[in-house]
Amino acid sequence: MENRNLWLKELGCNEQLWAKELEDVPSMIKYSYTQLNNLAKDGQVYGVMLQCKDLYETLYKIPIIMTLIIIDSDAKYKEGSAYTDIFGEMDL
Repeated sequence: MENRNLWLKELGCNEQLWAKELEDVPSMIKYSYTQLNNLAKDGQVYGVMLQCKDLYETLYKIPIIMTLIIIDSDAKYKEGSAYTDIFGEMDL
């Protein structure tokens, strides 16, 4: 049983495949990436698959949320119909 998922453990332990300079990366992304590496080192195939999904979701949600914040905070966007299409008639 020791050889089970050995290929994944080898990938997880190969330092050349994993980024180590993560100081400038947002903490949510850094955490997900570190978890992904730890799961790979442990040979947890399904955990790696789920963590890949979580990391992907985090990577695409952050720019979307930031864009919505910019649109909501900038008065010039509030004049157009796109603002109403995105946020509706609610007062944020």
